[in-house]
Amino acid sequence: MAEDRNIVIEDASGNRYYPHTKAENVAGSNGQSVAAQLTDISEELGRKTSIDVSKFGAVGVGDETINIQTAINAAISTGIGAVFFPQGSYNASSLVNINNVNLLGDRAELTVGGENYKLIPINKASKSPILYGRAVAEISTIPQDSLKRAIAAVRSGTLRIAYWGDSITEGGGLITLDDGYPALLARAIRKALPNVALISQNMSLGGRTSSQAISPSFVGQAADEVYPPPANSFKRPWSTVGKSWINSVRDFKPDLLVIAFGMNDAASGSKSDETIASNLSSILGAVNTWNPVPSCVFVPTVLPTKDHNRYNQTQNATKAVARATREVGHANKVIVADANRLFQILRDGVEDVSRASNIESNWEGYSSSKWEGDKSHFNLSGGTLTPTSADTNKFVTRKRSFYNGVIQFDFKAVLTSDYAWIDYRKDSTLGSMTLFIQPSFGIIGLYSSTDGGTPSASVTGLTMNLSTFHKIRLEVFGARHLVFLNNVKIIDVLINKKFNDGYISFGSNQSSVIYANLSLIYEDSLESEAPYTEDELLGVEGINHPSAIAHGLTFFPTFNGVLQTLSAAEKKYDNDYTSVKTGIPAGASVDLFSITFSSGQWKSILVEITASGMMAGVAARIVTNRYHLAWSNTSGVWTQLDTFASGAQLSLSVIGGANPKLTAVTGGTAAGSDLKVNMHIIGDPLDFIVTAL
Repeated sequence: MAEDRNIVIEDASGNRYYPHTKAENVAGSNGQSVAAQLTDISEELGRKTSIDVSKFGAVGVGDETINIQTAINAAISTGIGAVFFPQGSYNASSLVNINNVNLLGDRAELTVGGENYKLIPINKASKSPILYGRAVAEISTIPQDSLKRAIAAVRSGTLRIAYWGDSITEGGGLITLDDGYPALLARAIRKALPNVALISQNMSLGGRTSSQAISPSFVGQAADEVYPPPANSFKRPWSTVGKSWINSVRDFKPDLLVIAFGMNDAASGSKSDETIASNLSSILGAVNTWNPVPSCVFVPTVLPTKDHNRYNQTQNATKAVARATREVGHANKVIVADANRLFQILRDGVEDVSRASNIESNWEGYSSSKWEGDKSHFNLSGGTLTPTSADTNKFVTRKRSFYNGVIQFDFKAVLTSDYAWIDYRKDSTLGSMTLFIQPSFGIIGLYSSTDGGTPSASVTGLTMNLSTFHKIRLEVFGARHLVFLNNVKIIDVLINKKFNDGYISFGSNQSSVIYANLSLIYEDSLESEAPYTEDELLGVEGINHPSAIAHGLTFFPTFNGVLQTLSAAEKKYDNDYTSVKTGIPAGASVDLFSITFSSGQWKSILVEITASGMMAGVAARIVTNRYHLAWSNTSGVWTQLDTFASGAQLSLSVIGGANPKLTAVTGGTAAGSDLKVNMHIIGDPLDFIVTAL
């Protein structure tokens, strides 16, 4: 299940992108367009993604219409658009939408209704289209209005960027800092925006976490740092003794703030994803009080080495932290420069975001090693699982990785004391989420193993009659958890915890609890061969610092949407208007300008006001009803009937046809006062007409 969080455009080829971020229009640091760079990369990576018919049961024996059709449907629904046939001869009686996908084969042939279909000869290592290119294009689709402050700064002629993260962003593991993504981005911005002064400061600190980033007691020290880094203080050329890290970043006054934590956060234990999610939310809360409020970018961390002889931090814990970063960013409409997504594609051949469904039904494989746990304490018959007599608090576990997907089953309790639980995303170290059901009390709740018994979400007062089957459906997609009881949604909540992969377990407190008609839908990551080795992507020490290659291929491309949006914004629409009023009566209000917007759409302009003479403030009102409009100041604070002193910079959004007037309120000045107001507007003059009154 996926939700559109951004406004996107889809072209005739099915490519989705944000306005002004289409790859062929984006200039990279080497002067090539991003489209050209992706072409070069794709030649090296090969065409990496397609839906493999063998995953849907097609083996090249007999009529496999249903299997092949299911694969075609998956290729269309996921947007992959390609179906791969391993070596063999495949037959189908008829196939729908077969011409809407690319047909790829490795020494394979396909016959449909007696007709041979041409398969593009290709081996599995070069499936099409590539995961990498698709991921870069999707990452470049940035949320609408997420760069408002940075765009205003570009139009003013000066752009200030701060980088706030750990040693990865500071440049750890690199031979030269020129290979780091902050330097790559700086060169690209200077090339794309030659008329804009770029002032950037890397304010990252090696060995630190997001918890230290938000701590007011984590402050600059006078002495140079020695290893290991101190827990409560730091020293850098930009730091000030006694000033906190967060205030140091604030006082730099960035227009664009790149926030990149996670690698060190993931070492903090079973609540690491929950902690970074909370900290990032706190960072956004603090940043929204700054003046100016910067545009923000989240960078989910890459993964460390898999070799626990060198570094014992787990992949699962680090993925959970990266996913938490991704989810908090999307929920807050923050740009997510998803380096983690690209890193997993390049090193592991795994696409953590784009997924495809795989279904298991009725305890499939229960008699095999696919299921473990207290199997001897349960009886499985005809799709119904029943605990054996006198057994309590037993469970069985499906040994298959689950992150996103659906768990659906029928459930019956007989005794008032009966209850059951379903653990999911269950990891022996990181814990699990749990769906808890207690019918006699009418309770269904969602718990995290680190909640300490407090539910993340729960519903009481439900009607669940004993000795009656009830259909339970749990849907899990990232932070979103939905629970249905008898096809009625009872829980729909975002839970920023337990983003790890894990198993699914079913348990009960006693033998009168019965499960039946189980259906498990796994939203599995798309996979391909990995085009790079870990040694190529991790730095000199090969532990947890990306190499120059990784900075260039997993970090820098994630800023393509930012770069192109800022490049498009450099074209200024600057317009100056002046209104002069003389002999204004004491306490009067005088109209200065009228602004007529084109009808039918919301329009936004940036207005700067300067005035000479006596004036209490400036407001705007609608001509027809004299209602004052809502203005926002540079901190993004909206209010009705707001007034602003001379020199204020305002952002005005109105529906086309509202036709506001800008009005001066002279207050209690003496009769005969004079007033001169200059109004400078940044915006497309095709969208509005200004008249001095």
